[in-house]
Amino acid sequence: MTPEEAQTTGHANQMIENTLSSVEIEHNSKGTKWTIKVKHEDPYKALAVSQEIDTQLRQIYGTA
Repeated sequence: MTPEEAQTTGHANQMIENTLSSVEIEHNSKGTKWTIKVKHEDPYKALAVSQEIDTQLRQIYGTA
């Protein structure tokens, strides 16, 4: 399943859960900063997952 198909079929969260290694979120006086680490045998899928996570975090916390 491609990232686009996952988004349109509502399975984006499942795709993220299957590949996510870690997300670290830090709040300080300058705002919020995060680090996303994704491991997957397909580097393009890992990139797509990390971009999806980043988009979700930007919606929650604003631009990092």
